[in-house]
Amino acid sequence: MQYFVKHRLHHDGRQYEPGDSVELDEDQGRPLVGLGVLEAMDDIPATPATGGKGNGKDKSAKGKDNGDGPAAPEGGDAGGEKKQGDGGEAA
Repeated sequence: MQYFVKHRLHHDGRQYEPGDSVELDEDQGRPLVGLGVLEAMDDIPATPATGGKGNGKDKSAKGKDNGDGPAAPEGGDAGGEKKQGDGGEAA
């Protein structure tokens, strides 16, 4: 059975760190689960592929500054410079 290592574990000549997984017989794993050293992989809830601890809220860039600089004013360029012309509207 696969177990998630929650605390450092030395087993069968190998050191396991928190976050590792280890394959053990149920008879070997059960006491370590009881001590809080391991957690059975079957007991761990599935999380989204994005890394898990989300709150379900949309974190899109909608309404946020995306770092591209100032937006161009309507009908003008982003540089903000006035262009000289004949006073008529450009087509």
